[in-house]
Amino acid sequence: MSALRHRTKSISVLMAALNAESTIETAVKSALFALSQFDELLVFLDGCTDGTKSVVDKIQDPRLRVFSSPTSKGRSEARNQLSLEARGDYIAILDADDVCLPWRFTITRRLLKKFDVVFGAAILFGDLPLRLPFAITFPTAIGPEIAPLVLTYRNPYIHSTAIFRRDAVVPGYLYEDAVAEEYVLWIKMANQGLKLYRSRMPIAAYRLHPQQLTSSKSYVKRVQSCPTLEQHRSILRESQLSKLEQRKPNTSTPAEILAQHAHNISRALWLEENLTQLIRTIFPWLKKGLDTWR
Repeated sequence: MSALRHRTKSISVLMAALNAESTIETAVKSALFALSQFDELLVFLDGCTDGTKSVVDKIQDPRLRVFSSPTSKGRSEARNQLSLEARGDYIAILDADDVCLPWRFTITRRLLKKFDVVFGAAILFGDLPLRLPFAITFPTAIGPEIAPLVLTYRNPYIHSTAIFRRDAVVPGYLYEDAVAEEYVLWIKMANQGLKLYRSRMPIAAYRLHPQQLTSSKSYVKRVQSCPTLEQHRSILRESQLSKLEQRKPNTSTPAEILAQHAHNISRALWLEENLTQLIRTIFPWLKKGLDTWR
């Protein structure tokens, strides 16, 4: 084993796939391209009934390890199973319909020297308005002092950009069987006192498509009414409020501190979340006006 292996901590990328034959080849190859020779990619074929397995079987790489189940266990259980098989010092996530950018792990390895959990911005592609080839999430960095405050009311992280220390979690118990299971995981990490950081640099490409679970209105309603999510979010909210109240009397009030830390972040995240919808709403109106003027 070379000296490089002793200096560079290894990474295990977890990828759960359910009927992803049209996207998984790009996802797998992009991850392998970004990983070093000492890293690994673990893929779980979660009861696939299409040609996903055939696509993956054609990719020959010693760093690729494939596991499968004849029936679907669900995303949470699939990833939990992979976490038990992971050998790396760090665990990274990549969904089977997204793309890992080449510089992702170069950036995150460096950041993991200071933080426990690292995320990044992302390039958006796929079902974008105006037939745009791609867009980008708002390039906002979120430091560990702000992250718990933001998590009390929304999830600012893209799942396929996540990477964290393996010794910061319990393998096999990462994700709960709940709606927005990744949101619950980030909140649990914040409740443990882990340092979460989101880089402004895009490190993954996030695919938008009509069949996307998170794009449906019913999914949003289920998230808002999820008891597991609200339970963990309430714990985080109370702990953050307690910390603010323990500050010295002469400093700002909790409300002022929250406003100071969260205002710019909230505004940027609102833009990030609503820009696509804004374009979809305004463009037909603008086009109609131009046609009338002509």
